[in-house]
Amino acid sequence: MPERMIFRPAWRLWWLLLVSLSGCGDAALPALDVQPVSGRVKLADDTILQQGIVELRSQTRQDISINAVIKDGTFTLVTLSSAGKDNGVPPGTYDVRITAGGMSVQGDTAPPAPVTLNAPLTIAPGQTEIELTLP
Repeated sequence: MPERMIFRPAWRLWWLLLVSLSGCGDAALPALDVQPVSGRVKLADDTILQQGIVELRSQTRQDISINAVIKDGTFTLVTLSSAGKDNGVPPGTYDVRITAGGMSVQGDTAPPAPVTLNAPLTIAPGQTEIELTLP
């Protein structure tokens, strides 16, 4: 009988070790299928927007964030997700928000309000260039 009492706790410890090593934790998330996308931002009068920020919100996926800094009228999109950072964008349809200008370090100047484009943007598979126009 005493041998059996020693065996049971050891068996439980072995079972706990086996379960903990079997991969029951979080599995690594797969990387997104992205394609490099860059573009330009113009104003309604066809002049380029010198600086600002572009944000894309997927209409189908809420787990990703896509953004880029506009410099000299151009930008390259980057996707952030729970799987990490990817240089590019998954094909799909997006709502686009653009904030013109840079952030001010002076306390008396508020940052500009973002502008949401009226029509959604669709990025097709293989598309690498886009052009956005502020209303």
